[in-house]
Amino acid sequence: MQKELLISQIFDNAFPNGAYSHSFGFESFLRLNLINDEKSFLKWLEIYMKKSFLYNDALGFLLAYDGFDITNLDEILFASSQSLEMRNANKFMAQNSLKTLEIFSSNSLLKYANLIKSKKCHGHNALVFGLFCKEFDLSKSVLKNYTFSNIKNLAANATRSIPLGQIATQKILKNSYDLVDEIYENALNLSSFKSEFLGCGFCGLEVGNLMHESLNFRLFMS
Repeated sequence: MQKELLISQIFDNAFPNGAYSHSFGFESFLRLNLINDEKSFLKWLEIYMKKSFLYNDALGFLLAYDGFDITNLDEILFASSQSLEMRNANKFMAQNSLKTLEIFSSNSLLKYANLIKSKKCHGHNALVFGLFCKEFDLSKSVLKNYTFSNIKNLAANATRSIPLGQIATQKILKNSYDLVDEIYENALNLSSFKSEFLGCGFCGLEVGNLMHESLNFRLFMS
């Protein structure tokens, strides 16, 4: 299999996992007018990636890649999320990714899907891609691609909700290159402690997620 093309396919922001439906809490801050332009969104993005994504998605990806017990990883990630919307978002995206990736006939993903169907697991998108990348012998460094694809999805959602111009969106992506490298290096370091730091979060972001559940109207499911 041509690995470069495979990486391009699965980490494209057009990959049908439903990420376009989720703001991961930034819509709450948008309603409070704390996010209203390129600069304020980029500030939120950096906080989200360093304080939440790193300890949940990035670390979960690496631990799944490294072969840690998937049931245990899944339960930690599910239990660490205080927001029902966020739990549902992770489950929804994992199910969509599993369905789409069926075309590759992945044994590890079939086992994970069966664990979800039997209610032994809940489902988390980072675990799906960690398992998939390991099975198809993709380098661990593809975590950078996974991280950047998440940033692209969030930037695309910000573009239509704040709204932002296309040039501003591209500037956000360009300015996030160093952030992607930082997330990768920190996730590698954290993975040496196994699952000790998995599921850590930042209370301000969790409050934003909980606030989203009571918004009078919304553009996103989370």
